[in-house]
Amino acid sequence: MATNHVHAVSQAADMPVIDTTKPVTASPGNSAENKWAAFWKTFTAAVERHDTATIAGLTSVNFYDGGGSTIQQWLQADVYASDKTLARVKGILQKGVKNFKGFDPGPYKATGKNKSGDLFFEYKKGKWLFGGIVGD
Repeated sequence: MATNHVHAVSQAADMPVIDTTKPVTASPGNSAENKWAAFWKTFTAAVERHDTATIAGLTSVNFYDGGGSTIQQWLQADVYASDKTLARVKGILQKGVKNFKGFDPGPYKATGKNKSGDLFFEYKKGKWLFGGIVGD
């Protein structure tokens, strides 16, 4: 079993930092799980850097936020609108993800309990993508 460590990016004292230093374990025969650690590291680092272009590139073309926004609109309104909105999203990401069963076949991960408002990630066509926000 391979264990990958990913490291957090430093942040101002009043802003939570996404802690991605916990080991991520992947089983050798599961390519989706083997690709997860690199995806998560890239995604969370992009959130830290406010790198909306990278986040958009890691996002499904079927991004869902429940309101019809594009990924760029969602990032502007719900992530980077203020320190408070950014801290909320970083707090969600800090807790990590768990495997759940999605609507489509294939690997699916979500923050929290995969309930309304949590973030979800899906594995499609050989790569992990940010799918959006879990709806009702």
